[in-house]
Amino acid sequence: MNHSKAPAAASGRSLAIMRQSPSGLCVPRLGGEANPSQAAAPKIPRPSGRGSIGLKAEVSNHKGSQMRIIAGACRGRVLHTVSGPGYRPAMGKVRESLFSMLEARGVVWGAVRFLDVFAGSGSLGFEALSRGAVWADFIEMDHKAAECLRKNAAALDLTGRCAVLEDDALRVAARRPSAPYHIICVDPPYGAGLFKPVLRNLMRQGWLEDEGFLIAEIEKGLTINPDAQYDLRLEAERLYGNTRILVWVKNA
Repeated sequence: MNHSKAPAAASGRSLAIMRQSPSGLCVPRLGGEANPSQAAAPKIPRPSGRGSIGLKAEVSNHKGSQMRIIAGACRGRVLHTVSGPGYRPAMGKVRESLFSMLEARGVVWGAVRFLDVFAGSGSLGFEALSRGAVWADFIEMDHKAAECLRKNAAALDLTGRCAVLEDDALRVAARRPSAPYHIICVDPPYGAGLFKPVLRNLMRQGWLEDEGFLIAEIEKGLTINPDAQYDLRLEAERLYGNTRILVWVKNA
């Protein structure tokens, strides 16, 4: 299966395929195929990773730590996951519910650029790519987790449609992107107080496209109300044990 070419956009909006610049930001590459750089950015002592609390991650290869892509071109393919204190890959029922919510609200994957913040093993971003997203960026500071992301991209033959930004999410979000994303998922470590500052940076710097979707995967007890502050409207909210999923749309 050859995924080297991005699918044609299903909307009338012209999309720029992105590549990673040495600074860790994405810059537009119009036409042709993407050729993302994988250079690592310097580390700074701040928690990162999907569910990470700043402790060392390990890539897990045993069957108990594997997940599978649910739908699309890579359906059934295995994702390697990150293990260690605080890591919690998005499980199948959560991903299936989330992507069903997005598709029920008119998401056309062939026109989507996806940003996975605190990416961990990248289960959400790779699910989006499997369903036809034109591009995905993964922000992950932990080196072993970033290597897991690259390993998954290579195993799924998706290296031409994604980039791993091995950098701190707060620092990346404080810069302006070259172009906004259609879907952004933010899944910070529980109890680290990172969701609000990351969201503030993303929204102030224009990372989310008008009418784009913002997804939060947070602990159920966290109180947040960004709707009025950032001109968002809440579309859906679900609770799965201690995990709370919220989906907003940015008003045009």
